[in-house]
Amino acid sequence: MNTVEEKIKKIVTLIINSVDPQRVILFGSRAKGKAHKGSDIDIALEGCSVTTREFRKLKEIVDEASGLYSVDIIVLEKTDEAFQNIVKETGVILYEKK
Repeated sequence: MNTVEEKIKKIVTLIINSVDPQRVILFGSRAKGKAHKGSDIDIALEGCSVTTREFRKLKEIVDEASGLYSVDIIVLEKTDEAFQNIVKETGVILYEKK
């Protein structure tokens, strides 16, 4: 049985291979250590430009890999500055391009 941590690692790998972001950030309840059994997985992508079509395809791939877990993906640059700051302050960087 896959743990949520294993699912997240798999999802991050799929994201990196699909859209090549500068950073992948986990945010929300899982990043804060306040997740419960049914909590979704919130992921922010930073430093990548994706078309709507590419984003939809990525979401399909991630949804297929996530199994029972709901995954919300956002492109950080497409959100308002206040939200970007919250994600950067409270999120956990899962991947950073070197």
